[in-house]
Amino acid sequence: MWASLDTNCWSDRKRLVKLLTSLGFEVLEAANGEEAINVWSTRSPYLILMDLRMPVMDGYEATNQLSKLKGQATAIVAMTANAWESYQVIAFPNTWDDFISKPFPEELLLDKRAHHLGARYLYE
Repeated sequence: MWASLDTNCWSDRKRLVKLLTSLGFEVLEAANGEEAINVWSTRSPYLILMDLRMPVMDGYEATNQLSKLKGQATAIVAMTANAWESYQVIAFPNTWDDFISKPFPEELLLDKRAHHLGARYLYE
């Protein structure tokens, strides 16, 4: 699993990485869409959290390119805090496998991961 999040939202990315690594997930980061494609090509993650606003190559273009390469093994979850982008993601569901609007509760992220990867959690 890896996160591709806007460098302008570095604190969001840091929070996300901290949460997922504390739960034992392997997290690979990419600062922009171009880097995300390069990371995907070497590691083939099962789930991508794709911020739509990134420098160099935005999440739209990165998702477009990945969708031609990835096959069914990788799910892409779009992430944005922008209301207009939220509408676009909902209006074009074939582009992404799912969507999370920021800010989001941690439980939602875990639910999305469980849904797309068939994961189950044991709570103590």
